[in-house]
Amino acid sequence: MSSLKKPTLVFTVFSTCATVQVARGNLLANDLPDGHAVFLSVAGSVRAYLSANRAF
Repeated sequence: MSSLKKPTLVFTVFSTCATVQVARGNLLANDLPDGHAVFLSVAGSVRAYLSANRAF
């Protein structure tokens, strides 16, 4: 069962990272403060961590 969940976990982490990168790019393009980009990056990391724990 765990072997089936690993690809899903990897996909979840990569998709979350990609979403965070796009969001950061949009924020920088809109000239918003860098603090917002950092916050989104941290929030994305936390969400990926929680998703990983929920997968197991």
